[in-house]
Amino acid sequence: RTRCRRFHLLSDARLSIAICSVPERAALVQRTLERLGRRVPVLLDVERRGNRWNSRRAWSAVDGHSTHHLVLEDDALVCRDFIRVAEAALTAKPDALVTFFTPKIDLLKAKELHRSWARISTVFWTQAISLPTSRVAQFLKWEREHLPEEYPRKEGTLGMFVQAAGLEVFCTAPNLVNHAEVASAMGHSPPSNRVSHWFLGDGDGSGIDWTKGIEEPIEIRYPWTARDSYQKWRKKNA
Repeated sequence: RTRCRRFHLLSDARLSIAICSVPERAALVQRTLERLGRRVPVLLDVERRGNRWNSRRAWSAVDGHSTHHLVLEDDALVCRDFIRVAEAALTAKPDALVTFFTPKIDLLKAKELHRSWARISTVFWTQAISLPTSRVAQFLKWEREHLPEEYPRKEGTLGMFVQAAGLEVFCTAPNLVNHAEVASAMGHSPPSNRVSHWFLGDGDGSGIDWTKGIEEPIEIRYPWTARDSYQKWRKKNA
């Protein structure tokens, strides 16, 4: 019981954060900054060089005093008291790639089973991705050395890296981040079918026991891997 309360009240994890954005989404970014209650780097893709390029800049903005680094998209909605609750979660699961968002309805199984974690087979959504700080430089080096510059997909680079590095992908249950229902920067319609089925929102996250489900998380599986997606891209662009 003492061990469980430790994760409720104390955080050994220290989170640094950077936000990827484009200039026309300044209002979304300001909302996120107000919600976070902390000034964090905002990386603007003014020249439209692409999400992988900008994501790399955001990963490079890691604070050396942190234990974990988080890259947020500008259309991410963070829960109340996000940093404290996220640090508590990362204290319980310090060695994985952790995402704080998934739109998969499978997450409701974790709610039903009273578990605080889902394990996901690959990286697909990048609204809110964190890595241990010790892995960030390794990731940036790996993606430069193994993937061509013209490959555009940041989720693919992360997915292939975690596979190569033997990392697991875990997702918090409930989600601490949601996907704002706004038109995408690429012009797609608002993602009404791409929002969390279990979002903490304005709820109180201080009582979440992040030890529940660590050993037996629910499983969320995709029928393909990031490597499959990359090979498909290579074939199309050969």
